[in-house]
Amino acid sequence: MNLEKIIYRDINSLATDLLISLDYKVDKKNSSFLQLMNLNHLLIADIPRKISFSKKFKLPPKYTEGFQLLTKKCESGTGRLFHQSRKLFKGNAIDLMFCDFGIHHLHLGMKEDLKHKRMMQGTEEVVFAYLNEQEIFFIKIANHGEWHLKKNLEILHRERPDLIQHRVVSGLIGMNLKDEEILALRKNGSTYFLDIDGTCYMPEEIWGGKNIIKGHAYFIQLKYKIEK
Repeated sequence: MNLEKIIYRDINSLATDLLISLDYKVDKKNSSFLQLMNLNHLLIADIPRKISFSKKFKLPPKYTEGFQLLTKKCESGTGRLFHQSRKLFKGNAIDLMFCDFGIHHLHLGMKEDLKHKRMMQGTEEVVFAYLNEQEIFFIKIANHGEWHLKKNLEILHRERPDLIQHRVVSGLIGMNLKDEEILALRKNGSTYFLDIDGTCYMPEEIWGGKNIIKGHAYFIQLKYKIEK
């Protein structure tokens, strides 16, 4: 067995053990190491963040306690992953709204989910939020499943363009797409550049591709160090 295969086997073995310890359902047909990298990419890092709100944000009274719990975790920098989608812990999970728009959706449950011990109970409505290492910007609360609505990105563009300035593409005309067209493109696995008020935006990440490249780079660097 050559060195590359040995490294690949051992890294995947370690990644599998770690994923299983996190109650993650490993997809045995694909690399455990890349699944671990993808999970790390999707999970929100536990660091304190400033909280801000869009002008469109309205909190339904029934979610007052759940939202207060969430914002306390955001300010303290602990436990936000418990409010994320439970599907993140299934093999090769892809959050298309996050990959395209860079927008997370967070559940507003108050109790631990009995089937997913690391997660909070899901709610019919979720809060959409855009975040970086310094701030979390709450966009609105909407029905679970409204991942493809361009209005979410339009709010960011009009109220907080500074948060998504890194995605602006100069010299390119974006597509003026309707919500159902965005949904169709996602289902087909197509990449698209979106036009909002004459500004062209590229996807936040192309299906986590940047993170997968980092995983391959790490593998190559490790192989080089061992051979050296």
